[in-house]
Amino acid sequence: MSMDVSAPPLLLIGMEGFWGTIVCAFVLFPLCYALPGNDAGGSMEDPYDTLAMLQNNTDLQFVFFLYFLSIFAYNMLAVLVTFMLNSVWHAILDNFRPITVWITDLFIFYYITTSFGESWTVWSWMQLGGLFVLLYGTAVYNAPNAGSIKLTGGPLSCFLNFDYAENDEETQPLVAGKTADKPEGYLSPYQSPFLTPRSRAERKAKRAEANSYV
Repeated sequence: MSMDVSAPPLLLIGMEGFWGTIVCAFVLFPLCYALPGNDAGGSMEDPYDTLAMLQNNTDLQFVFFLYFLSIFAYNMLAVLVTFMLNSVWHAILDNFRPITVWITDLFIFYYITTSFGESWTVWSWMQLGGLFVLLYGTAVYNAPNAGSIKLTGGPLSCFLNFDYAENDEETQPLVAGKTADKPEGYLSPYQSPFLTPRSRAERKAKRAEANSYV
């Protein structure tokens, strides 16, 4: 999305869905149908049986439609985060998915019904520690970008230091898409995910205007 010849965000979503459909229909489904398994007809996965169930079960049709909308919304918002902010925030927010799912499972089990969800067990502490390591590793890996962690603290503080300057000229961190050498931030060729692209001349003029204030 940041190249001179770039693609609009929604086109990326469409291409992802198109190629995913092609791979599933002509590679994965035939392969799973050929491999032995416990599904209908002795296959690992029988797509004909799946289609028959979808045609004859309205509940499955509703769940499939809801799942389709959920995945579409997730992928669209993920690309828009990258488009409007940057890929760093996409990576950070992406790691909140397992935390959100786990908290939702606990809420369902303890406040709605014990037939669904997940209860807190002795192993949940290990799961909680794993989620902390996941977020901590992402924050360290993405340093020195804004919102990340720079390992300048001592051993007693687990090398954490949340006070380092995010505007350090030496590291040139990314703050809302802006860097020391690009104060105007990332200037996408697209005015929005739904509009036509800016011309090169317009983008060059906007960058020249932004640089004139430095």
